[in-house]
Amino acid sequence: MPLVSTPGAQPGGRSVAQAIMARELGRTRCRPILAESIAYREVVDFDIVSVDGQPTLPFALKFARTPRAARRFAVADEEGTVALFELSATDAAEHALRCRWDAHSNAIFDLAWLDDDRHLVTASGDQTFRMWDVETARALHVGKGHAGSIKSVATRAETTHLIATGGRDGHIMLWDTRAGSSDHALSPVLRISRAHHPNSAADRRKRARVECNKSVTSVHFLPWEHTLASAGASDGKIKFWDLRGGSSSEQLYHIDATPAASGHADGVRTRGFSCLDVDGANLRLLGGTTGGKIHVYDLMRPQMGATHTLEGHTSETFYVKAVFSPDGRHVASGSSDKIAYLWDLHDSDAPPLQLAGHAGEVTTLDFCHARESGLRRGLASCSDDGTVRVWTRETASERTFITPQRAPRAPRTPLASPADGSAEPAAEAARADAAASAARTGPPLSRVRTIDDFWRASAPEESGDVTER
Repeated sequence: MPLVSTPGAQPGGRSVAQAIMARELGRTRCRPILAESIAYREVVDFDIVSVDGQPTLPFALKFARTPRAARRFAVADEEGTVALFELSATDAAEHALRCRWDAHSNAIFDLAWLDDDRHLVTASGDQTFRMWDVETARALHVGKGHAGSIKSVATRAETTHLIATGGRDGHIMLWDTRAGSSDHALSPVLRISRAHHPNSAADRRKRARVECNKSVTSVHFLPWEHTLASAGASDGKIKFWDLRGGSSSEQLYHIDATPAASGHADGVRTRGFSCLDVDGANLRLLGGTTGGKIHVYDLMRPQMGATHTLEGHTSETFYVKAVFSPDGRHVASGSSDKIAYLWDLHDSDAPPLQLAGHAGEVTTLDFCHARESGLRRGLASCSDDGTVRVWTRETASERTFITPQRAPRAPRTPLASPADGSAEPAAEAARADAAASAARTGPPLSRVRTIDDFWRASAPEESGDVTER
């Protein structure tokens, strides 16, 4: 069954079909978001602290996408706290904490913006997700239905009411905020059970030889209506689902990590996917694996295999994520060796650019979508060293503006546990492997380019028609 159903509108008013045709004719030309940079410097270092002032680990980070809020990003931590930061386009000293609140009674693993960035969705180890009004820090909805930590949450830019979640219980759930009860509680309107459990006899035999983690590590809405992609922790598959079937939603097809990504030629030890992302033009899909590889697929023909396989970093936990730059030309990833990595897909054979500065595993990162010159081409990175660092091309020096001595926090409001009382302890989120990963170092690269080399190679082509998103 074909993946494409009804083509949707694309950024800039182009349909999927028009975007494909423009690409095939060589008429797609976006200004590379990193192309004009000649330096990448850390300009601010936010220390993430707990309610009693002790360092804590940031688990999730997301920049807002709309122009009015593009300088804002949210950070969630292992204590269940959300903090909103606002960056200044003109004065780095004005980068500051905007607000902070206690959102969950357990770690928050993922974030998603909704409704033109007016609302924020948080996915937690307390087995619930919550939707927040970011101006008032008021909970608008709480979703209950998972029997384990919610590892991933996704929203659709075209709607204000659909939310998808993937959990440690192995289930994918779809939620509609219009179906909430008077107490703002939500129940799933669709459930895909055992989404990444082995189905074939070969998969079941493989599962018998290795420990199986049934967790759904990532969910992502695709640009076509009713289509969702998901990734699993142990089966090494990215699956595509048609959501129109209700409780019997049909798997359209799946793509596998290559044997090289599995770690063994016979594929016995399958490496799971830790993350998914789609580029801004809705033409590429990436999947990051725990085997230290990032596979990039043509979203129109994913079954043809990866068009790029990016290497150089180390990824030995499911907390290391990768994302596209807003123009889709570059990929950024965290790494277990304490470094953030950047690849240019127009020169994927070259070694990646390395951003060094963290003292622990670099996990989640995201690009800033602001258009102001002082923030354009910037990104932020989370690390197990307890910091969030913001990097831009504009600053020639490195300064720290936010220290652990923060403004007093509001008292933590007790939150009700799930009805079954089976919430996972915060220790699950503390990651027993953090100490081990902090001691690991990645393999040396045969050739590491300088920053100037990277930007010079990424220089934009001379063209009369340049479209910026």
